[in-house]
Amino acid sequence: MRRRQMLGALAAGAGTLGFSPRTAAAFAKDAAIAELTSEADCACAAPQDAAAGAVAGPPGFAPFAPVTSKLRITDMKVFGVTLDPKLGRADRPYVFVKIETNQGVFGWGEATLEGKASAAMACVNDLRDLVIGSDPMQVEHTYQLMYIGSFYRGGPVLGSAISGIDQAIWDIRGKVLGLPVYDMLGGAIDPRGVRGYYHASGRTLSEIKELAGKTKEAGVTALKFQLPDMLEWIATGEKIVRAVKHMETLREGLGPDLDFAVDFHARPSLFRAVYQELRSRHLASQHP
Repeated sequence: MRRRQMLGALAAGAGTLGFSPRTAAAFAKDAAIAELTSEADCACAAPQDAAAGAVAGPPGFAPFAPVTSKLRITDMKVFGVTLDPKLGRADRPYVFVKIETNQGVFGWGEATLEGKASAAMACVNDLRDLVIGSDPMQVEHTYQLMYIGSFYRGGPVLGSAISGIDQAIWDIRGKVLGLPVYDMLGGAIDPRGVRGYYHASGRTLSEIKELAGKTKEAGVTALKFQLPDMLEWIATGEKIVRAVKHMETLREGLGPDLDFAVDFHARPSLFRAVYQELRSRHLASQHP
């Protein structure tokens, strides 16, 4: 049907689009042929189940029909959630994906991509045809279909969209089987669980010491910080020296037992500059 509509539009607008009479006649002929072909016979028509109007599944689904479950994805929704209005204006909301099924089981995933939230949300919707009608128990097949079936190579936008959908499908599979995802992925490997960190902020030594006390009380062993003024243009080495001094203040305030990381926000050259300054200071302290 889409092909028929496209050809009809091209034939109707051939003159204004500047096509030659011969090309316009060819479009008109193809449109007439397409009009005579019913949608059911068209190769681009969606396959139908025995139930009237029920789509059998996305591309490549038919060969799996004998071995799939009766669970089917019926809808996929994407939401942008903004906690800070200022971040919302900068296109930095959290992006969540909800996938619904014909059995009432649903799953949630996150497709957040800072600064490109609108693009990630649009990409989730672009993948609908590869997800709706599929069996959520086929997690790996659906993932491969989205990644390989997208034709163009992946990147942060496509990767974030697929990640959110993939998480939601795993969520559904876990609920159906009554298992946490880590069990489905091979089980626990460390009885202590996964070590994590909290994002924190502290500028002065007193603030950092207070933060250290609260962190230990909460049982947290690691924090992540953003260095002040390091996201702007660095014209001289002054900011590098100031960044290193701030890291030294962090270590002094946190004490020797709390680990901390510094987020350079995908700026490898900045990381190398700070690393070299730290290394030179360390060597200087070892060899006065």
